[in-house]
Amino acid sequence: MDIIQLNCQTNKRKYSRNVPTDIVRWGKDNLFPDEILYLYWNSPTQQGILNRKMKLTSGQSYSFSNPDAEFFAKDIDFANLFSRSILDFYLYNAFSLQIIERTFRNEIADIQYQDTSLVRLNTNKTKLSLSSNWSNSKSEILTVDKFDLQNDEINAGFLFYTAEMPGLANYPNPSWFSGIKSIETEIALIENAYQFINNAFMPSGILKLPSKLSPEEMALLREKIKSELTGAENTGKIMTVQSDENKTVEWIPLAQPIESAGVQGYLDMTRMNIIIANSLTSPTILGLPAPAGLGDSGGNLAVGLESYFMLELLPVQNKIKAVFEQLFKKAGVPTEIVIENNLQIETKI
Repeated sequence: MDIIQLNCQTNKRKYSRNVPTDIVRWGKDNLFPDEILYLYWNSPTQQGILNRKMKLTSGQSYSFSNPDAEFFAKDIDFANLFSRSILDFYLYNAFSLQIIERTFRNEIADIQYQDTSLVRLNTNKTKLSLSSNWSNSKSEILTVDKFDLQNDEINAGFLFYTAEMPGLANYPNPSWFSGIKSIETEIALIENAYQFINNAFMPSGILKLPSKLSPEEMALLREKIKSELTGAENTGKIMTVQSDENKTVEWIPLAQPIESAGVQGYLDMTRMNIIIANSLTSPTILGLPAPAGLGDSGGNLAVGLESYFMLELLPVQNKIKAVFEQLFKKAGVPTEIVIENNLQIETKI
C-alpha cells in the first residue's frame, strides 16, 4: 500500500467532498491539513521558522546503544524518517508512519513515512482512513488498521501520533495556531506587492470610452493594454489616447495600491506575530533578520538559543525519540537512541 507521496499543497482547495460518517473530519471542511500546507508553502517566515526548528530538533548525527539497531536504522532510513516526523509534528502537532510486520514473527519489519495530511481518524478506534486527495470525490478512501504503540501484539498498520491538547477531543491544533491570520496576511501582502510590480499600469480600474465598441474591438483593446502597458517590463510607459473635443477616454482607478513603505510596515507587524505564535523570544535565535538591538549580542544570542532549545525544541525531540525507541524495541532491536545535537550544550533534563 503506497499512499506516502508528499502533499505539496501550494494552492487553496476550496471544495471538500462528502465523506462517510465513520470518518472524523479534520476541520470544518475536512481540509484543515491542506490549509496548513498552503500556509507553509507560501509564507517565507512560517516555512523558515519551521524548517529551522526541524533542523535544530533533528540533530546532526545519531548513535545507538545496541549495535544491531544501527543496521535497522539504515534499513528504514532513520535520519530521514526522524526529520520528516519532526517537521510534521511542528506542522500539525501530529505525525504518521506506516508499520510493516515481519511474516510469522511478532516483530516490525519496516517503517515508512506516511504523509500526515492524508490521514483521518475513524470512529472505529482501531482504524484510520486514508486518501491521496480529500477534496476529490474520485480519489479512493481506504480504511486501514491503526497501529497501537501500546499493544505487545504487532499488527501491520499506520501509526498516527498526536499531541494532547486541552479542549480538543480528536485532532490537536498546531502550536502556532494563533498566528494563522498573520500568516495569511503575510501571504496576501507578498501577493499584493507581486501583482503591483507585475501590473505596473494600474491594479484595477474603469476605462470609460466615448463610444461603443464591438466585442471584438473591446477584446483587442483589453489585450493591447495588457500586453503593452502592464508588467514590470512596461513600467513608466504612457498611455496615449485620441480625443475629439469633449469625447475622450477616461481612466478611473478603483483602488490605490499600498505604498511600499506601508507594505513593509504591515509585513514587519505580521511577521512579528508569526514569530510570537511560534514561541520565539527573538527572530535572531533561528537566524531570521531582526531590528538592531534585538538579540544582536553574541552572548545574549547564545543564551537565548540554548534556552529556546531546552524549553521548546528538546521536549519535542525527546517525545518523538521515545516513539522511535518503542518501535525499535518492537522490531527486535531495543536500543537507546543518542542524538548529537547541533548545539554544543548539555541536553539532559
